[in-house]
Amino acid sequence: MTEINPQGTANPIYSRGVGNTDIESFYRTSIFAEIPSTTPNTTNKTFTGLLGLANSNGANAGIVGIGKTNLSNSTYAIGTEGRVSLLQGIGIGVAGRAFASSVASDEAIGGQFESTALNNTNGNIKLVGIESSLNSNFNTISATGHGIETRILGNFSQFVYGNSVQMNLGSTNTAVAYGGHFSINAPVSSQTFGIYSFGGTTSNKYAAWLNGRVRIGSTFASNDMLEVEGVGRFRHTTQNAGIWFNNQANGLGASDGAFIGMETAIVNSERFGIRLGNDWKLTVSRAGVTAINGDLQIGGTIGVGGGTITKHIRVETTMGIVYPANNFTTLTVTAIGAAVGDNVILNFTGDIGSLIISQVWVSATNTVSVKIYNPTGSSNAFPNSIPVRIILTR
Repeated sequence: MTEINPQGTANPIYSRGVGNTDIESFYRTSIFAEIPSTTPNTTNKTFTGLLGLANSNGANAGIVGIGKTNLSNSTYAIGTEGRVSLLQGIGIGVAGRAFASSVASDEAIGGQFESTALNNTNGNIKLVGIESSLNSNFNTISATGHGIETRILGNFSQFVYGNSVQMNLGSTNTAVAYGGHFSINAPVSSQTFGIYSFGGTTSNKYAAWLNGRVRIGSTFASNDMLEVEGVGRFRHTTQNAGIWFNNQANGLGASDGAFIGMETAIVNSERFGIRLGNDWKLTVSRAGVTAINGDLQIGGTIGVGGGTITKHIRVETTMGIVYPANNFTTLTVTAIGAAVGDNVILNFTGDIGSLIISQVWVSATNTVSVKIYNPTGSSNAFPNSIPVRIILTR
């Protein structure tokens, strides 16, 4: 039944299927189409409140307006559906355009979709705001598919989002929430990316800004800002591959922290190292040569050949005393950490004359004994201006 502006309606053209009540009397539309859920023989049938099909080489809109269904037994309940079949050009199933010309406009929404589950909804329901499906049968012609394509043009004074997702879950929610979820199933010959983003190459362009913890992999066990499962790889570009660790100033200069990475990236001449305070403190070459720029302090074990070194002590002192003629004299030097049985090396930085070093050993805990012999017929004083160095290893 079709009526032209029937009494009690606010629609110039009103179309209504077989049913009992007007369930949408609050709408104010130019064209209104309604098929109530009580229409007979609705099982396995398709009913459309408003349907427009465009099959042309020109510019035609499949549907313009509002469609809403309230069917109980149909396979599909579609609010608005648009289909376009064309040979060449741009086909748009459903188009929504919004124009905001007033300075007081709050929002201009091209298209809006809402999916709501009622309290008695089946527990296995799937709610989808927008679903996009692509199906290409091209085998010889190059085809590009976009599930959802967003284009933004013009000038903006605040924030611009290609896609903006906001979720406000209830206090009893137990689901795992994803702002974006991407899954790809493709043959091994295809190169696939779950997410690809390009933000430019200048200093203020970023492909991604992640404000929160980042996890890469399938299993996680920490609350650190970045957790990576498996092996990561840092590639060489115009800069050597590596990682910067800032000091508390968080500056961007070469002296504002430490760098761990490639000191030299030339093939077959690589050197890997640690750069701290604008200087390379430790490097290891491809040939296995280790270079240390500074003092080396070891609190553990050093492997040397088939053995190990677990202790290294260096003591520097003077021995300004007089030695009797034709006699032995034993002196003691304090060396904190020395133990009986340690290896001892005694080194003088200058000439000690006719005096002879007979023996050097650890005679007690923290004590090194030095036995000196004076072979001359007169007393001999040791030159106290010459440093004496004792080195102990274990």
